[in-house]
Amino acid sequence: MMESNKTYKREFAAFMVVITMTFFIAGFWAVYFKEVAELLLTPVMLNAGAAFGLDAFAKQVKK
Repeated sequence: MMESNKTYKREFAAFMVVITMTFFIAGFWAVYFKEVAELLLTPVMLNAGAAFGLDAFAKQVKK
């Protein structure tokens, strides 16, 4: 039986992007949410880029 070493990096990164988008949308009604979204934007996008980039790199190296 094959073992899976799934780390859920991409799923977690996508979840964080959805949460940040939710804060931006909620910012239409409360300014505080927009400020929180702006604070989270850089770390979330860096994490998402790293997660998806490492996944693409690993798939190319595997070939």
